[in-house]
Amino acid sequence: MIVPLAIALLVNEFWSPELATILLLGICAGEVARREGIIPLGIVPYVAIFCALVALGIIGGYGEPVHDVIRDCWYFTNPCIGFVVGYLLVRSGKRLGSVMSTFIIVGFVAAVVHLTRLIFVVVAGEAGSIIRVRDIVGPGYFAAAVAMAIWLAMGPAGNVLPKWLRNGVLNYSIAAIALSSVVLSFSRTLWLCVAIAVVVIVPRTWSARRSRLIAGIFAMVLVVFGLVWINTTDTRFSEKIVDTVAELGTVDFTTRSEIGRYWRAFESIAALQTYAAADATQQMFGYGFGKQIDLGISMELAGATYDEIPILHNGYLYALVKTGVLGLLLVMTLLYMLYRTRVSLPALRDVRARSVENLAQTIVLTTAATTFVVGGIFSSEFGVPAMIVLGGCVSYVHGLMANGRSEYAARLDDRVS
Repeated sequence: MIVPLAIALLVNEFWSPELATILLLGICAGEVARREGIIPLGIVPYVAIFCALVALGIIGGYGEPVHDVIRDCWYFTNPCIGFVVGYLLVRSGKRLGSVMSTFIIVGFVAAVVHLTRLIFVVVAGEAGSIIRVRDIVGPGYFAAAVAMAIWLAMGPAGNVLPKWLRNGVLNYSIAAIALSSVVLSFSRTLWLCVAIAVVVIVPRTWSARRSRLIAGIFAMVLVVFGLVWINTTDTRFSEKIVDTVAELGTVDFTTRSEIGRYWRAFESIAALQTYAAADATQQMFGYGFGKQIDLGISMELAGATYDEIPILHNGYLYALVKTGVLGLLLVMTLLYMLYRTRVSLPALRDVRARSVENLAQTIVLTTAATTFVVGGIFSSEFGVPAMIVLGGCVSYVHGLMANGRSEYAARLDDRVS
């Protein structure tokens, strides 16, 4: 099932997230069939939270257009499908290395595609500014950031990754290409993802000497990027960096140009106003799937004019409007449960277990951050690969704990006999 997983991830990145969902469902069905219909009990609490969210949305969405209800249902169900795929594929740690190496390969492919496009644009002389490059090439791929996180977490863990990925030259070449893609994506979100991975993983996992080396490499990359940036006349990208905080907060809007410049803040205010207009029941359980957020004005978005929008960049407000306070608490509970993924038996906390824990915490923090700005857990680009990795990490920890308890029980039986 590793090859179908790679295909599904590539389809999700480059082509159609809806088709990727179908492929992931096929992987789920194949794994369930291979297990003869037996579902691991460890997965139940996580799936139950997703089921509760979907139930809240469907019940509250009664009477809304079917198409709109199905769209929201897909956004809420997609991360659950990804989590189940990751959990079933790892199967108590037997395929952890294969699953993680698949992400590294997919991230490497995505990085190569992105950098190749970038080179063609520069050679063709079409790169007039950073914003112009982003418009033509695209803002990079989350898969490259995931590959960087896995490389940082699993690199020192010894025999987790396949032998061919432990080759020094190949290993560092893949990391360098993935990092280059993230840096040259000019995406604040991808930069944040890699920054979280470096801060969380490197001090815990790598030796002091290698940690200093990695820090030096990142510092050098930042210096080079800063020099290139200073020598350009691109003020639009500079404004985007400066406006990052204001774009996420509440500001006063007097013109349509300000609304466009601070769009995330504007739609967030519209969502909060929609939520505030709800009655007590709707505030607790949400409006349900299919509910539109009234903008108060007509805005041209992606070539079409809208008075209402169905989804938001802020995934927390998206969950709040659709599923209420209860749904938002369920989302926060899920992230907390995933962050707390750890091996509780000290005897089992080897370097691989600690690497998996560090990776899980990094992905959870990344998901929590991206949910605030680009949909995160409800975005196919971010949510699906993140939840597959988290499903694999949780499955590995659960399998390790189950095997440890079995061995401990066997030792007690031997002593008694």
